[in-house]
Parts: sequence; C-alpha cells; structure tokens
Amino acid sequence: MAKIARSAAVTAGLIVGGAALGGYFGMYLLGILEFFMHPVRGIPQAWQVQWLASVVGAVVGGLVGPLVVWTRLRDVPVWRTVAHTGGGALVGGALAFWGSSWNPILALEGATLGVIAGALVLRLRMRARTDSPHMPPAV
Repeated sequence: MAKIARSAAVTAGLIVGGAALGGYFGMYLLGILEFFMHPVRGIPQAWQVQWLASVVGAVVGGLVGPLVVWTRLRDVPVWRTVAHTGGGALVGGALAFWGSSWNPILALEGATLGVIAGALVLRLRMRARTDSPHMPPAV
C-alpha cells in the first residue's frame, strides 16, 4: 500500500511540475517569438496571448510530462529531464512556428514533438553512458 501511495505522490508531483514548467516554457516561447515578430504592438493583447500560451503549455506539460518520465526516463536525474524536454519544446516550437508561416497551432505541435525528441535524445545519451565499460581508477 505504501508503494502505491508513493507512486501516486510522485505522479502528482510530476503533473504539477510538468504543468508549471509547460506553462513557463509556453509563455517564454511565445514571448520570444512575439518580440521578434511585433516588438511592441498592443500590450493588453500581448498579455492575453501570453496567458493563453501559458495555459496551453501547462495543460500539455501536465499531460505529457508524467507520461514521458514514467515511460522512458525513470533513471534519469530530474534536472536533465527538465533541460532536455524544455529545450526540445522551445526549439521544436520555434522551428515549427517559423517554418509554418507563423501558425501558432503548428507551434504547439512542434513543441510537443520537440519534447518527445528531447526525451529520446536524453534516453539515448543515458543509455550510451551506462553501456560504456567501467574504467578502473588510475593508480
């Protein structure tokens, strides 16, 4: 019973953490892209769009975060998971947004694919690191 409670607590923490980081990365990505597209256009409209990007990023992060961690990244440190998946989301969203003639829906899809790509790269890097033979200490 304690094992189930611990797993539920970890999953709840992953959902909250994924939602918080997803909201932050969504707002950050859209802020950067909006700055380069329209430097200072309409401040009230910009805040509404930032809020929407934060909410969408939080929902996607809350759903995808635990799924990625529990399926592929169980033995990876949390800071590496955040760095690789967050960086993948930023790069994937920016490339999709730029390559799609500034379509924000495709930026969301690109960010989600960027999270998956970042998780796969991290998994392959960690597997390569653990598969290498152990070197004996220097004498």
